[in-house]
Amino acid sequence: MRASIDGARSRHDFRCHLSLGNGSREVLIEASAGEALSLALQAGARIVADPVLLEEAGVTADDLRGVSARNLHGEADPAPVLGI
Repeated sequence: MRASIDGARSRHDFRCHLSLGNGSREVLIEASAGEALSLALQAGARIVADPVLLEEAGVTADDLRGVSARNLHGEADPAPVLGI
């Protein structure tokens, strides 16, 4: 599984996809940013974002360096995922 943040429809509405794969087969599912990121964090999956989108949001590579879901597990309870 992988979550990708591909773009923004507006400042508060991001376009995201979940990529689910099994061997050579991959399914791409459009999802809200909250859904995609929450599921990816829970699964320990990769989260990728368009570098241009990060730049527009004011996020630098230094801000993200060394940050991973594995580093966050002991710090707080995961956010609830409703409807699952």
